[in-house]
Amino acid sequence: MGKGPRGGILAAGVAAALALGGCNRVVEDPPARHVTARVLDQMRIGRTTPADVERLLGGPDERTPDGALVYRVARPRHETETFTFRFAGGLLSRICRTRS
Repeated sequence: MGKGPRGGILAAGVAAALALGGCNRVVEDPPARHVTARVLDQMRIGRTTPADVERLLGGPDERTPDGALVYRVARPRHETETFTFRFAGGLLSRICRTRS
């Protein structure tokens, strides 16, 4: 096997399939994030740290230069709800919620 024109074509076909296989991966959506009232109730202004927020919600979608953690949640009707957790002195100082 691998000798003659047919073997070379087969080997080239297998090599091409392997090379292209990595380029055609299906991109999956990130896991659904659930920012619920129950989760938000566990956070305390002046007590919750960035590590606490990440423990409850997982890694943020964005970290801003000032240290805020931004989480985006897909909602029905193609809406996105954004939660921004802001910190002062390493403790939660404000939670901002917007829809777009």
